[in-house]
Amino acid sequence: TEITNDIGNKSLHSVKQKLSIIKNFYEWLEEQFEIESNPVKYGSKKNKNTNQKYLKSKFLYGQVWNYEIENSISRKLKFKKKQNHIKWYKDKEIEMLIDTLPSLRDKLIFKISIETGMRIGEILGLYLDHFNMHEGILLVRKNENIENRARAKTRERDLYISPTLTEELSEYIRGVRSQVDVDFSHYLFLNHHGSTIGKAVTPRNYLSILKKAAVKAGFNDTEIRTHSGRSTLAQKLLDSLYDGKVTENYILQQFGWDSISTLQPYTHAFNEKNRAKVAKEIVLKQINLPSIDLNGEKK
Repeated sequence: TEITNDIGNKSLHSVKQKLSIIKNFYEWLEEQFEIESNPVKYGSKKNKNTNQKYLKSKFLYGQVWNYEIENSISRKLKFKKKQNHIKWYKDKEIEMLIDTLPSLRDKLIFKISIETGMRIGEILGLYLDHFNMHEGILLVRKNENIENRARAKTRERDLYISPTLTEELSEYIRGVRSQVDVDFSHYLFLNHHGSTIGKAVTPRNYLSILKKAAVKAGFNDTEIRTHSGRSTLAQKLLDSLYDGKVTENYILQQFGWDSISTLQPYTHAFNEKNRAKVAKEIVLKQINLPSIDLNGEKK
């Protein structure tokens, strides 16, 4: 099968994942004698000591990942340039974004992501009856026949929200949402204008709104992603975990994870963020070296 040019909207990591599936498939065909030879040449490497070339390990090793080598696959691969994203928000940045987001609906979606750590698909997949205004709870549920392609990827769970956010959500439902609900939708967050008025907000549309607001707040829009709200809560909960205020099980339930190992990427980022702070504390509190005068002699 010929591989045609991709539009380049996949990251290099995604391309590698897809190629690994192809790799395993052809290895299986070769082992089952379904094909006489692999359609892609094996890679080769030169031994620095003997100056002789030898075959690398099987299929695609060194071929696909080395883009200087021209072959039927690698020369047609295109991938999206890796971008740096804001991993989490500082308190001041949160305030700036809330101020520049254009509507109560958009501000609420952003606040829910920060306060609960919900994924954008989970937030935009909320139904009206997933909001318990009396108890201040949002219900994360896995739904079928999703109109806006927003869905929950993690476990179903009940998430408590602050009284302030509860009141703001109630005001949105009584006010703007009731005015634009022309189709009696069961979704919580609806489009306010245009041909899609009354339809559920899509993750793609909300990302566009968030990026525009971020530019007004002085951010680089290429660094903005909807997942940063979830990451922000993860950092705050890690602070509480190390202070003994919450347990690992609490974090699992909050984020809908099955294993604490899922927290490892956030833990790595947390450690990097706090390394300088901890290092300064260690120097100030634990290391007491004598000072040296300008002439190089001890005082």
